[in-house]
Amino acid sequence: MNQEKTIAEQLTLAYIQAGRSIDGKTIVIVAQSLDEALDFTDENEVRAVFKKAKDMTDIPTQKTLKEALVNYRAEHTAYIPRNDNTPKLESDGGKIVRNGDELRYMMATQRLSGIYFGMDEQTARNIVEKFESDPKNEEMKNYQRRWIAENAQAYRAKLDSMGRAA
Repeated sequence: MNQEKTIAEQLTLAYIQAGRSIDGKTIVIVAQSLDEALDFTDENEVRAVFKKAKDMTDIPTQKTLKEALVNYRAEHTAYIPRNDNTPKLESDGGKIVRNGDELRYMMATQRLSGIYFGMDEQTARNIVEKFESDPKNEEMKNYQRRWIAENAQAYRAKLDSMGRAA
């Protein structure tokens, strides 16, 4: 229900920014319809998707919002909180990540394992090669290899069942 309220707020804001007006009852009906059709996970996702959609058009349509939602989820697949049985990133890895290079390395290894699609494969290969060539990264390299071995198959299976694998 909070998503509907956030959708209504975002729609109202879009209309105001475009210099147009819309009836409050209409906004509520449209917000309910969009909430049912798009199945947002939370209010933060609604705001992020509306932001992306407003980059495409002043007043987002359901079609534009759906495209923005698909793009948003593709960019954040492995890192959004899930309510299903997908294995989560809550692990010792979070305790040993100290900088952005380590996070990019984790994403790159997950890309090469087929469970993250927020970067292209060649970029992932370059990141992994550079990161693993530095001896100071041995602890993270060992951790991530173990994590991939233990979790990648479950992630791929879940993504396949959700129809999100590339």
